[in-house]
Amino acid sequence: MLLKGTITAYTGADVPNCFVKILSTKKNTILHYLNTSDRNSFSIIVSVQKTDTLTIHVSSLGYAKFEQLLTFNSSYKDTLELRIVLQPQYKQLDSVTVKAPPVWKRGDTTFFRVNAFKEGGEKKLKDIIEKIPGFEIIESGQLLYKKKPVEKIMIEGEDVFADQTNLLLNNFPVHVLNNIQAIENQNNNKLLKGLYGDGKVFLNLGLNKTSIKAAFGDGELGIGSGERYTLSPVFFSLYNKIKIGLIANWNNIGNGVSLQQTNELKKENEKNTEGWLMNNYPLQLINNFENRWYIKNNQKDNRFQINTPLSKKVMAKTEINFITDRQSQNSYYNSIFYNTANFIERSDTNNINYTPRMLSIQKSIKWNIDSTKALEVQGNLFRDASNSNQSSIYGGLNNANSLQNNTNNNWNSITLLTSFTHRVSGNKAIEWSVNYNKQSIVQQAVSTSADFPGIFTIPNFYTNLSNIINNKVHHFKSDLRISTKTKEEVTQKGISFSSTLLNINSNSYLQDKNATQSIYQIDNNKNTNNYYIVSLQAFYKKSIQLFFKNPFSVDAAVGFSNARINNSTNVRHIPTPTVNVTMENKHKYSIFDGMLILSYTQNQLASFNLNEASFYPRQTNTYVKVTNTQIPNRILNITYSLAWEGKKNLTSSVLSVTYYSNLTSSLSLLNYKGFLLFQRDSMIQLPTNMYSCNYHYTIPSVALNAVINVDASYTYKTAFLAQGIDNINMRPTSYSFYWIMTNIKKNWKKRYYVRLENSISGYTFNIPNFLGENTPTTTFNFLAKLSQRFILSKTMNLASNISFYNNNLFSDNRAAFTYIDLEWNYRWKESPFHFIIRAENLTNQNRYFNSNNSMLLQSFYSIPLIPRNIFSSLRITF
Repeated sequence: MLLKGTITAYTGADVPNCFVKILSTKKNTILHYLNTSDRNSFSIIVSVQKTDTLTIHVSSLGYAKFEQLLTFNSSYKDTLELRIVLQPQYKQLDSVTVKAPPVWKRGDTTFFRVNAFKEGGEKKLKDIIEKIPGFEIIESGQLLYKKKPVEKIMIEGEDVFADQTNLLLNNFPVHVLNNIQAIENQNNNKLLKGLYGDGKVFLNLGLNKTSIKAAFGDGELGIGSGERYTLSPVFFSLYNKIKIGLIANWNNIGNGVSLQQTNELKKENEKNTEGWLMNNYPLQLINNFENRWYIKNNQKDNRFQINTPLSKKVMAKTEINFITDRQSQNSYYNSIFYNTANFIERSDTNNINYTPRMLSIQKSIKWNIDSTKALEVQGNLFRDASNSNQSSIYGGLNNANSLQNNTNNNWNSITLLTSFTHRVSGNKAIEWSVNYNKQSIVQQAVSTSADFPGIFTIPNFYTNLSNIINNKVHHFKSDLRISTKTKEEVTQKGISFSSTLLNINSNSYLQDKNATQSIYQIDNNKNTNNYYIVSLQAFYKKSIQLFFKNPFSVDAAVGFSNARINNSTNVRHIPTPTVNVTMENKHKYSIFDGMLILSYTQNQLASFNLNEASFYPRQTNTYVKVTNTQIPNRILNITYSLAWEGKKNLTSSVLSVTYYSNLTSSLSLLNYKGFLLFQRDSMIQLPTNMYSCNYHYTIPSVALNAVINVDASYTYKTAFLAQGIDNINMRPTSYSFYWIMTNIKKNWKKRYYVRLENSISGYTFNIPNFLGENTPTTTFNFLAKLSQRFILSKTMNLASNISFYNNNLFSDNRAAFTYIDLEWNYRWKESPFHFIIRAENLTNQNRYFNSNNSMLLQSFYSIPLIPRNIFSSLRITF
């Protein structure tokens, strides 16, 4: 039902900033808890059963607590309006000190008191959240909570850069935080609260009271040796009706545009089509290694968002993101490639410059028609004008000359999205959305080498290889969903229709350097097809009772996709029945919480894999085509997990086991012509399997007065290796991945903090005997980290980070070195100014050595590091 209320004082004046709590007397649980902020009214959808009883509490400073009992019967209405009058209360309170626990839970929300996890040197959200149990930031930069991705980070419930989690992790200031709230089982639509959740995890950042009522942020200005600098202002204002966020970052200290940041600028439409672009992100990234230690850059990152009420019912949101950077790197590789019949060796030295340039403008208007209906219209503009250039010198593969690559993007995407939600009642809702997207995917890459005439057996003046992509995309999608709730069970049903037109025009040809000679066309690399893809699906989600005491949640979608490929010579239809079924069961064994997930998916291959006639450029020197595209993707996944969490301490344990089977596998045939790779992926109806086991254990040690974490993972995968040129044989092969990590955290009287972390990871390959005699099949890496922080006084602390790397164990390329950072922080008393001096790479390491291995490629690479340097900065918080 819809519960509305207005709150006034006994004098008749409005009373804002009230706390409202609604409890179920029958279940003895809190159903809702909210603050009315600058309003004196509230509107809440409450799930009410027949003969249920609710208690509503309302409180505000200076007034006596209001309490009312609400009893319902079989004839209760869908809407109930309350008029609440508060009486004054005058009472002299004794002085008390309240110490909140570090962690507490309320429904689906877990609260973490920020001060309980601080060590003294935290500046940004990322610094504190890595110290809170349950959170982790994986190598891609994505934030996880209990192994689930965090979809949004809200600030006091406001959506300001909420979907750009990586941006907020690296820029949101810590000093304004009071608590961090992890909210599970969420969806993006507030009108659906209490009806169902999509299983998403959101964070809400609770601020201290002074920050809520004023603008807040921070800024840092720093300079260092090697002409390095940083300037990074951050500003937020949430108190007034207009909500503003500004984040800027101009630096050349390696904190450049990351892959995670660029992914957050792309919406679903762009992510579905970016596979048409050639890869121009060639920098070699190092896992568990900060970018500022090895990447040179020159970044200008500007983000702005403003949320403005146009009226009492209409809210407008405008967001502008513009980022540009210039990243450079030198690298050396010694690689072993599989060339269909055997392994061949090559070495190359690369000088790489990558310049991302991206613009994203988003505008949305949300009209809350009434308390049960909302209409939202969004418009998105995305532009990618990135470019990269690479100079390489090759050894092996009969190459004698250097190679120059240059790639330029001109990718534009416009999206119009409309969504309508009607909360028909407390137990029913209707959702409808329409999405239209138009894209122009243009890219040009030019490679120059004197080796091209020898590779293609053509006259010597053909030294330029051009790859031109000029693709157009028109996409339309409409979804209708109806959700109903009976007792504690939610049923969802609906239909989804999508239509996509792809106009593909890609071409590869050779020409002389001055473009004066005739063009030599590479016939197998020309693609001028039109693709028409139509999909219709009906979906249904419901709880059903099967084998366990608790029911399964079943999410099923059944439909049909048809891809029609049309060119001047033939017309082909690829019909594909689509099936997506996910069954999820949550249950309990004594003190353990268990979860079983079964899923089966069958759908059409990705659109950029549908053409069988020609090779398509994936990189400037890599071409791929896929055959047997009429075979659909079929994937089976089974995951079971057990979790246990201590009620009175931080002890927790999670064990998960997964079986994953790709019933439609890919058999790759690799053909190297000099440094050019022509890859044919043939889809085969034979399964490749993956088995994995992951374990996590957190142990609070009373003897050590410390917290110990243990993480371990094992993965085993199978695959097929193609052997032969004319008569292709499939050779089964496999590889295994191992990883174990332990860390211990301890502090002495909150004056000395120490964290010790050790990890070892590695791969082993099972390559057929006739191929594996001289091929490295095992590589392991060991990492030990010691982080220390000394609190010298209330205004000064000293921190050190020591990392010891021992890479490529059990191989001829073993490399060990130690990397040391030292940082001094000083804050003037009763002042917002902080002074920081950081010394990096005190051991003056010059290169990072490691291996990058797979069954088809094993590479030993070397990356230069930024030499020993000093950096100082002045930071202000407000």
